[in-house]
Amino acid sequence: MPDFGSVAEALHEVGLAIAVPPMRPSLVRGPRGTVVPIALLGADLAVDWRGCVVLDGSVRFIGAPVAGIGPAHPSGRPETDRLVALVTASALSLLERAEEIDERLTEIPISDVGRPAPSLEALHRSLLVTRRHTGRLGAIVAELGGPLAPAFPGIGDGYAELAAHVDRVQRLVQSAEGTLRDIVLMRTSAESNRISETANRLGEVSNRVSSLANNSNVRMLGIAYLALIVALIGAVFLIPETVATILSMPSATYVNGDWVSAILLLSAAVPLAVIFTRPWMIRILRGLASYEARSQEGIDDIPETTPSGRPRPGPPGVGPKGGGRP
Repeated sequence: MPDFGSVAEALHEVGLAIAVPPMRPSLVRGPRGTVVPIALLGADLAVDWRGCVVLDGSVRFIGAPVAGIGPAHPSGRPETDRLVALVTASALSLLERAEEIDERLTEIPISDVGRPAPSLEALHRSLLVTRRHTGRLGAIVAELGGPLAPAFPGIGDGYAELAAHVDRVQRLVQSAEGTLRDIVLMRTSAESNRISETANRLGEVSNRVSSLANNSNVRMLGIAYLALIVALIGAVFLIPETVATILSMPSATYVNGDWVSAILLLSAAVPLAVIFTRPWMIRILRGLASYEARSQEGIDDIPETTPSGRPRPGPPGVGPKGGGRP
């Protein structure tokens, strides 16, 4: 009987109106027969669907026979030998894909996270596709050793060989999965360490900036204290000056000169005594020397600029003003 040209024809023949084999189960059983879809996986993960159809006790194949591959132990039955060759070709194609993935995994840098790595997502997808078709092929081989065995006389002689092919692919796929998992974990750990080091350096810079800000605040506080003292002294001298202005008016000519002197003296002494005997003012005056030193540091750190905005050069032998003390 002639072979089927495609899987769609085979599925239609057994009474199923679908074009490609479903993801599950591996064997597609229809009302009139069973389709055994076998995938040959290409380098680009393209699937070349082959297989056979068990229909009314007879076997019809899908697609052309596989060239260059034959069973190690021929059974003398064309259908059985052709199926064994097809399953062997599928296992070899899956084995090639698994070996390609394993070779690409060995090229991935692990410790040097700065080097670019191939797309782990693409590798993972290739591994998943290979594992999926390996599982399908394993299920088909299991069926050939059980319910489908009567349709392929003599399959028992080549069954151990087919099972060994599938087992070899499954072990390599499992090894590649473990390697990929280890690579992801190790690269994740290396990336985490690198991020931690960067975070530590940022923390050091942040602490340095905070220290400089604290120094700046202390210096500005010293300038503010000096400004407060100057303002208070100005206010103290403003009071007697105001009193003197009032007493110098023509309307105050009746005030005796001795009283004018006494009033002026009191207007100067009383504010001085009230303000400069306060506890907070005494604490400010005691720390005046340190305030002056900090204020001088703050003033020295203020950069002088030219009209163009560039730093103004300092005296010979001295860098530009505003170099900044630590």
